[in-house]
Amino acid sequence: TGEEVRADKFVVAHYLSMRHFEMCSVLLLMGVMSIMLGAFLGFHLYIASRNVTTNEFFKWRDVRGWHRMEREEYERAKAVGEGRADQSCGGGKSEAEDGPSDPGPMPVNIYDKGMVENLWEVILPLSCRNEAQARFAASLGRRVPDDGRRKRKSAKPKSS
Repeated sequence: TGEEVRADKFVVAHYLSMRHFEMCSVLLLMGVMSIMLGAFLGFHLYIASRNVTTNEFFKWRDVRGWHRMEREEYERAKAVGEGRADQSCGGGKSEAEDGPSDPGPMPVNIYDKGMVENLWEVILPLSCRNEAQARFAASLGRRVPDDGRRKRKSAKPKSS
């Protein structure tokens, strides 16, 4: 119609989506993928900082749930047991009669060395560090240079 329209955000977005549909579709896909990959990266940084694998993360989640359930059941049985008089006949009680047992403290991950040390271990694994390479070379009976690194043969220039 030739009529001038004041351009605001919605008019510009509508124009671009109609005029450049392919580029807008790729931009939308790229935005969604960026969010998903960001969440993926965040999750893996989290599990690396805890020094667990993906499989161990889900197993530890199950262990925490089991421990919480056992602890609550134990606390309930303990509260009910305190309110009643002992009615046993003096004979030995089986474990089923005693009720649930105390699950004890929550198990801990013995490989978790703290966030910084765990991430450093991902960047430079223990097996690649100089001390580990020196121990490995010593176990094979090889002499290790003083700094723990392998010496490389230097190329000598040919004299003419």
